[in-house]
Amino acid sequence: MLVSTCLTLALGQRLPADTINAMVEWLIINEAAVQLRPEAGDMMNGLDAAVKHGRKVIDNPPERIYLGNCGCGAELRADRGVGHVQCQGCGSTWMTQDVVDHRNMVARSHLMTLPEIVTMAVVPKSTLYRWATRLEQRGQRDGMDVYRYGDVLDLKEQTKRKASA
Repeated sequence: MLVSTCLTLALGQRLPADTINAMVEWLIINEAAVQLRPEAGDMMNGLDAAVKHGRKVIDNPPERIYLGNCGCGAELRADRGVGHVQCQGCGSTWMTQDVVDHRNMVARSHLMTLPEIVTMAVVPKSTLYRWATRLEQRGQRDGMDVYRYGDVLDLKEQTKRKASA
């Protein structure tokens, strides 16, 4: 049962406006009455679940993407949109676009599953899965279809050219 419904039924009162400030003020004023209700535990569980859901929606950490490998062999990962990355293995600093360009050149012929391609952050996940019907399936690995990474890069370039024409 929703927290607001529980509170309304338990206290026989209508709730204030559906804003965070109004709800917090109402809960502070009615704290003692809420605590005395047998439904208080369920209400708090519902409220806790709502707060956790809100944090999950609002407090998403930046998306970390796989850029490629450092000369020392360590993986280079960074938040999307950063201009440079420092290797956690040796401390070298790399320009993000240089690493991605090199990775794309080397990986063009690699066969990858869609989840693996998603980690390369070439296009958004939803775009990639929509494009899957336009990509040539090159086989299967562990029961999953594999695609040539270069085909994804080519389709991205074609789509970009069409959009700018």
